[in-house]
Amino acid sequence: MNQMIPALQKFYNALKHLTQFSTESSFFDNVGSIDVFLSEYRSTTLVLQTSIGGPNNPIYKKNLENFLLKNKEVTKWLNDNRVIVIHNHPFKLEKILRITIYDSAKAVIFKQYEQSIEFDEPTGSYLEEIRNTFREIEVPDVYFSVQYLYVDEEDSKERSVFDFIENGVVTMWQFLHAMKKDLNDESKTSNDLMREIDVMIQQIPHRWMIDALDYCYYRSTDTFEKGESFSLSMPDVHIPVDSFMKQVKQLSSTDMDFYEAFIYLHSFIYIKQNHHLLSTFFLEYGDNTYQMITFSASLRTTMYRYINRVSKMIYDNDIINVYLVTEAVRYQGMNIKHLPKFLQLNYEERKQYITGTYLSFYKVTSAGDIFPITIDTDDLIDRLSVSAVMGKIKTTEQPRQVSIMMSPIVDSFKKKRST
Repeated sequence: MNQMIPALQKFYNALKHLTQFSTESSFFDNVGSIDVFLSEYRSTTLVLQTSIGGPNNPIYKKNLENFLLKNKEVTKWLNDNRVIVIHNHPFKLEKILRITIYDSAKAVIFKQYEQSIEFDEPTGSYLEEIRNTFREIEVPDVYFSVQYLYVDEEDSKERSVFDFIENGVVTMWQFLHAMKKDLNDESKTSNDLMREIDVMIQQIPHRWMIDALDYCYYRSTDTFEKGESFSLSMPDVHIPVDSFMKQVKQLSSTDMDFYEAFIYLHSFIYIKQNHHLLSTFFLEYGDNTYQMITFSASLRTTMYRYINRVSKMIYDNDIINVYLVTEAVRYQGMNIKHLPKFLQLNYEERKQYITGTYLSFYKVTSAGDIFPITIDTDDLIDRLSVSAVMGKIKTTEQPRQVSIMMSPIVDSFKKKRST
């Protein structure tokens, strides 16, 4: 039977309009995108009820409880705003522009500007406004991001609308997959629609990844450098840990724990990709699943921004361990009498003193312990060399209590334990 086609078409329509939302689009276009998304999203379940004979269908009630009703706050927000945009007024969208400075990875909101459909200024004008302030900061470089946060104008908590929308999209996607399976709807049109939806879901990045511009201000030259970044992450999709361990087992028969497997696989990838690796977080959850966030960046600002975002995710989710791999550089042979001068150089000026690179791995536990592992990239030559390196490292050695870069993640675990 073709019971799923109307619901899948509605959800497809909702996703299509969501992908049209952009920082480059006008307020008029973006408000329209959210309005249509909210309407089509809610209609997905309404037309499905019609197809299956009403809301009391036992299959529908089971999957509704297992997926869409799990986060009642998100469900209420989506339903309430759908009623508002259909019967009362268009979505009252507000765009907040935040200038965030990263001081040893700690995020500090430096400036905030509110923009609305009646007042919208280009980013460049704000950058020039803060230049004079940065000139007075006695450090060689300032790492900062310019990030757009889209909120409901009437929400006093200034919560991102996409925190609700992204959660709703993923749970609806999971709900429709479960309904399609339980109803045994394998019609060609249903399968085609679901495949299209699957592709769209995988191509929708988190808004916090794309609604930000990362910069570094160099005091010696009074210039801004704009960062370039690339992100790869399916929205809130969790993967069983067992499937990852099986994947690594195909490469090596050695018994490993999750951290060792994480190190082994990414060392292997580093070789296969001609000594190049994207920075990657694995977030391990209490239900024996993990989420992967992969990105590249030309500025340290981007790394700081991702670390702070992950720290927020820890507080909001059942994350028990955080794993990170990234490339780093080393400086050696620096004469102690030249060290003060070296420390006053910005990152671009320090590059001439780089003597090598290494892969830096971190495991941060819910207890706040940090287990760092460093591998000299000169030791990673082929598959055999990865095994040789793995034989030398000890992932369970005495943990480090302090790591400046990872401190936001440690602090988030600490805050969560105290609540």
